[in-house]
Amino acid sequence: MIVRVGNMYCEKSRHNVAEALKIVDLLPVEIYLGGVVLPSGIDEAKLEELDELLRKSGMSILSNPTDVLTDSIKMHAWNFVHFPEDPVVKFSVYLVQKMGYTYNYLSNVFSDVEGMSVTAFLNALKVELARDMILGGRSFKEIARKLNYANLSHLSFLFKKATGETMSQYKKGTAESRPFEK
Repeated sequence: MIVRVGNMYCEKSRHNVAEALKIVDLLPVEIYLGGVVLPSGIDEAKLEELDELLRKSGMSILSNPTDVLTDSIKMHAWNFVHFPEDPVVKFSVYLVQKMGYTYNYLSNVFSDVEGMSVTAFLNALKVELARDMILGGRSFKEIARKLNYANLSHLSFLFKKATGETMSQYKKGTAESRPFEK
């Protein structure tokens, strides 16, 4: 039995799913990013208990095909930002290659479910990763290069739009709020 798990994009979330499965006493056949394979015949009460635990970690069991498709788009966006395969490929092309649907279809489904465009979601992921890299001490140029921006000004614009402060202000503010980590 395949159980799709929403918001399961990294090894930490995979670990959280494994722990939740132990707590509800379910032995998985396989745990992979985005889901779990369980033996057949699991009762509904166990799955509901698992879903409750997953929700505490920001994840959930997905049963609606539209939610599964939307979560797959999110997972591919996360992978595209964190583990770029080919920085020259546009995300729309990457997504079509990975999912086998037209970008227009995927974009419409995503917007209907999430209330934001795929591009807005991708930009939010990039800004989140930029924040982490700033905290990690990376230079702004290095961050722009890692996130596949041709120039720093585009990233700077998106960062300020999303956070309300420039990258320099963010860096200065985090340094001041974390004096013992310098």
